[in-house]
Amino acid sequence: LMQIAQTCSCRSCFSIPRPEDAKRRGIPEHKSTFVFSSGRDALKSVAEPLGIWNWVFVSPSQDPDDPKLIAGGNGSVDEMKQCYAEHPKDMLFGFLRMGFGEGRLRRTKYVFVQATGTQVSAVTRGRLGEARAKMEQALSLFASFSVAVEALQPEELTLEIVVDRVRRAAAVD
Repeated sequence: LMQIAQTCSCRSCFSIPRPEDAKRRGIPEHKSTFVFSSGRDALKSVAEPLGIWNWVFVSPSQDPDDPKLIAGGNGSVDEMKQCYAEHPKDMLFGFLRMGFGEGRLRRTKYVFVQATGTQVSAVTRGRLGEARAKMEQALSLFASFSVAVEALQPEELTLEIVVDRVRRAAAVD
């Protein structure tokens, strides 16, 4: 159970809780059940092979070691896509964990996602595009990425597209 913070207006995302909202509360139609207070904590969870969250969106912050947490959850690519669609004015940098196989044959692959909102201007896109290298470097401290995916509209962020990119970039058992 948890509550959405004031920093995010979309209904499908989890955002940074305000200290007074630290109680756990449920969100209708949302699969995720845990909130992190920092980008670093959320990224650590996604980096764990069986962590609570399997995706997170962050944005650059003043502290390169702790990016600003935008949203995250455990609903994989579909939930990530829904969150992306509800942030058309933002450029989001994501970290996605995908598991392939079971038991001893299980392999975990990590995906770096750059999702540019459909309403982001060309000037802003260019300025924020420069942040990609810094964000890739910051997120790579948590896990090594198998592949990077860039989406310019929500329809470009689907499970089929991401799995295909991972398969082409790495041997999936």
